[in-house]
Amino acid sequence: MSPLRWVSRSQRHLVAALSAQGFQVSQCVVGKLLHALGYSCQANRQTREGSSHPDRNARFAYVDKTVNAWRLSP
Repeated sequence: MSPLRWVSRSQRHLVAALSAQGFQVSQCVVGKLLHALGYSCQANRQTREGSSHPDRNARFAYVDKTVNAWRLSP
């Protein structure tokens, strides 16, 4: 298992949540604290793979086929 931990909320959302709880902190400070604690922001899949991933069209075709088969079934 990877020792790297990640958060799914953006730093901007974390700052907003902390502000709602009465804390005053900047996005830069949140980023530095997360990094110091071994956390990383999770990138979405398209950012990691790029928009021209070889299986991208095949995945969409499969989803479209599955949805259409479900919609047309009695």
